[in-house]
Amino acid sequence: MKHKTQYFLIDMLLPRVKQITHGSIFPEEYDYIYDSISDAKDRRRGVNPMSEEYTDKVNERRRQLGISPLGKNGEAIDGGSGEYAEKIAQEKLSKAKNSLAFYLSEALYQLDPANTCCKENKCFDEYDRIARSVINAEIDGTPFSEALPEIMIASFGRDAFDHKTINTLSETVVKDIAVSIAGGGAIERILDEMEQTLHIEHQTINGARGASIYYDMLHQRLDKLGFDGQRPDRTYNPVFSRDRKNKSD
Repeated sequence: MKHKTQYFLIDMLLPRVKQITHGSIFPEEYDYIYDSISDAKDRRRGVNPMSEEYTDKVNERRRQLGISPLGKNGEAIDGGSGEYAEKIAQEKLSKAKNSLAFYLSEALYQLDPANTCCKENKCFDEYDRIARSVINAEIDGTPFSEALPEIMIASFGRDAFDHKTINTLSETVVKDIAVSIAGGGAIERILDEMEQTLHIEHQTINGARGASIYYDMLHQRLDKLGFDGQRPDRTYNPVFSRDRKNKSD
């Protein structure tokens, strides 16, 4: 018997990726959140409280995207921006589809719901097997919202999780994956970790060698996530080494 589609990972991800994407492309549609009491009154009267210069720039950008300009009150007049964001979200999900196990593993690594101390010990692959098992369970017809907690309990035991953690785990993980697929989350964390690694000065050869291996592992994690954006050079070249070379030259 087929499960309800809304419980499968892709279907849980789409509305969240769409929402994040919409917010990043059309932030002007959320300006009302920051309205003062008088601003809110103006909008209700059909008056846009934002400056004319700001509104003109926003409408020009919307025009270039093929989206209707904002109404007189500064709010969207149709659902065009939502349709645009959904199209982009679907494209991002399609690109990430074959890497969902890696996205799931990264989210679990970051959240560490079983308290394995994987982050402290840099055990990136702590949840790899579980992530693959969950995705394979989905392929076999078990919805994500059931497969994830079942496999986590089977792997770590029921006593490893409190009631709230296990019952909210699917939603919590989906939020993190959605942010990553939309362009942030795991990818931003890995890029930040790379920059930090490049700025640490090690006093021993073994320390530098370990940092080089760790730096390469960070690149491998980006590769698994299908990241094709800008990143630091693959060769481990810490900042302090560059500074020394420049001074000697």
